[in-house]
Amino acid sequence: MSRVGKYPVPVPAGVQVALQGRTLVAKGRNGELKLDLTDDEVALYAGQLSSVLQYFQRLQEVDTSHVEPTASVLPLSNVFREDIAETPLDPDEVIRNAPDAVDHQFRVSAVLGDE
Repeated sequence: MSRVGKYPVPVPAGVQVALQGRTLVAKGRNGELKLDLTDDEVALYAGQLSSVLQYFQRLQEVDTSHVEPTASVLPLSNVFREDIAETPLDPDEVIRNAPDAVDHQFRVSAVLGDE
């Protein structure tokens, strides 16, 4: 099985996919599919595409019927810490490294025109 969007798409056994010149060719028992690529696409993908497609062919041979669909192979965990109130920073300490400050406030350039 392959996935397009949310829906599984069955990929029949015996389908062969290859890059032939400027054309991507997929052959199976029900026919042949060809996709013409531009010269730039061929130059960019030629070396990579054939090896990727061969690897996909190998993956199609793997029996995944016993594997449950999942969004992640990693266990989910909460990465947020508890919200614990602590002693606040001193205002002088907060603005110590600010490029410009007035009355314990950061001073920045106007971003909405000349206001």
